Amino acid sequence: MPRASEVRPGKWTNLRVLFDNGVCSVVSGAYEGNPAVGERWNGEGGGLGFPNQAGNQVWHVVPDFLITPVLHGLLDELARHPGAEARAQAAEILRELETWARG
Repeated sequence: MPRASEVRPGKWTNLRVLFDNGVCSVVSGAYEGNPAVGERWNGEGGGLGFPNQAGNQVWHVVPDFLITPVLHGLLDELARHPGAEARAQAAEILRELETWARG
């Protein structure tokens, strides 16, 4: 089960991990040069998780109209599991929400 920081497909640059609870991960960065948010299920045991392509872990590009709901959902999830790590992840997510709100 890969950590978000270990998933580095070539079409993504400037990746920042916004959320990683060991099961699901969300990142922001640039996909083919365009601002984007990516998500993935990390898998179980030694699995690749989803999505994957040709045996490599990749990120699913979240459509623009779903980015704000996804980020708000992450904040809700972090609120259910408070702690220092959750606060740090929430701060990153809030910065990302500001970026997308400015459009």
